[in-house]
Amino acid sequence: MKLYTEKQLKNFAFAELKKEYTNNYTQAVNYYRQKLEEDLEAWAKRLKNIRDRDRSDISKIVRAEEKHPVKTMREIYAQEQPKMIFRTLCYYAKKKYIKDWENATKGVLNALAAELPEYIRIDVSWKKSTTWGANPTAEVWTDEYLGSSRSVGGCGYDKESTAIAEPFNRSKQMAKIAIIAKFIDTKYKDLNWKEKYKKGIFTCFFTCSDGVRFSIFHNNGIYWEGGVGASSFINCIKTAGYKMEAEFHPKYSDCYQLSFKGVNNV
Repeated sequence: MKLYTEKQLKNFAFAELKKEYTNNYTQAVNYYRQKLEEDLEAWAKRLKNIRDRDRSDISKIVRAEEKHPVKTMREIYAQEQPKMIFRTLCYYAKKKYIKDWENATKGVLNALAAELPEYIRIDVSWKKSTTWGANPTAEVWTDEYLGSSRSVGGCGYDKESTAIAEPFNRSKQMAKIAIIAKFIDTKYKDLNWKEKYKKGIFTCFFTCSDGVRFSIFHNNGIYWEGGVGASSFINCIKTAGYKMEAEFHPKYSDCYQLSFKGVNNV
């Protein structure tokens, strides 16, 4: 059963990136507008000080100005400066976000042009830490070696998925898998878990937003987000058409090996 086409993936990814661009630009403009409103009182005080100072210097025409107020250049500048700053910030924000959006769309096109790997192998090794208990380091292989992650420390979040996400985000192939899983999860989100399972969709009890996100700030246009649990990543990969071949959990390591089955989704 075919759950997606290349054209659907492309349209979906571009639509999601456009939403991210619009949301980020709107948030930036709203932030600048809020800061401008907060500074209005300070600008008003500054304007009053300038007016008082200027008028004291030209005391001979104070009475004339009271009858017919004439704004000095310094007053005009003090009034217009906040507006000029706001317009300038909005201009550069738009310019920056457009550039980020263009880079992200190029990344999506490159990811969609990549071939899906025949297999994915994930090895996670744990080392004892006097501070954090145990820190994971992940290594990932597809058709090529994707490298290893740093040693992930800290507490209060899932360290294993954070380690796995690092090599995942270096690969165009893994970016394509993320787009496929996100598209399928979004398209069939209204199905109940039994119908999803029949179609080979393993995102029954979570959404792909828990594991993958579109972003105009990432070179691939989409990234694997750590801290959500390794099972979320595995279910995303299985939803994209992969089958778990082997899974081991010795004392100080975790190993996952998945192969492309290509039954349900292509």
